[in-house]
Amino acid sequence: MVDSQQTFWQRKRLVVRIVLSFVILFIVFLACYQPASPDGIFYDPNMACGHGFWMFKDGKIFVGCESEETNFCSTYFKSENQWLSGNNPTNQMIIKPSLFGIKVTGPGGKGGSKFFLRDRFSWSYDCKEWIEKHF
Repeated sequence: MVDSQQTFWQRKRLVVRIVLSFVILFIVFLACYQPASPDGIFYDPNMACGHGFWMFKDGKIFVGCESEETNFCSTYFKSENQWLSGNNPTNQMIIKPSLFGIKVTGPGGKGGSKFFLRDRFSWSYDCKEWIEKHF
């Protein structure tokens, strides 16, 4: 009886370890996955219009607000192994797309960087603001 209980708990621990291993591997994969291009809509909570966004589409960057028309802002392109924005080689922004958003770094890797979530995750900013306001 004792041996069967030990075997049961050993199997249960093994199954839990295997499941946790797969979950961790899946999370690592999602964090490291890079889409082929930065195409998409990215939420910018710092725009004065409320729900502002950056739209990357077919090599063009547009800026807009939820209730307004989008406006052309710049272009982007792939050079060797990285995405760049801007026409002047000395003033190009580096764009790093990911599954959850894009990271935009200042010219030549200087000037700091900013991460923009994909628009479908914009609710997380609203939740953060609500929590900060109420707690």
